[in-house]
Amino acid sequence: TKIYIVEAGVVRSSHTINRGSQDITIAIAGALNISDEEAEMVKRAIGVGGSFIHAEEAVQTSLEYLFSETARVIEDYEKKRLRSLDKIILSGGGSAMKGLQKVAQEKLEKNVFVGNPFDRVKSLPFMKETLARVGPEFAPALGAALRAVGTEI
Repeated sequence: TKIYIVEAGVVRSSHTINRGSQDITIAIAGALNISDEEAEMVKRAIGVGGSFIHAEEAVQTSLEYLFSETARVIEDYEKKRLRSLDKIILSGGGSAMKGLQKVAQEKLEKNVFVGNPFDRVKSLPFMKETLARVGPEFAPALGAALRAVGTEI
């Protein structure tokens, strides 16, 4: 999981946490004795806060670590800069998990949004909902593509 703190469009801090949504998938696979592919489908279908039956403790352990590390990074930055962050934007494949935004908002005590990198891309109106749904998974690729063609993000 990568954390970027951005002010006025400039990256002011970055941090890597060596855990993420893939760890949740692995925890589900191990707890339910299923393949990683099946566990990924289960994770996407149930989402955060859903009932993972025998995998609940492993899922919660992964989330607790992820959010406690994120909170620590945010707190360190806020103390150093003497200002508080007003919002958090989630992106990447894991951010599309059902319920993650709500859990993140509760754990981090900040306004949390799921980013939609396609917001600034012109598209046909009937595509808006689909692009918003799949957007988090395409954030890194879309950012790289827009930079490559010289479009400001």
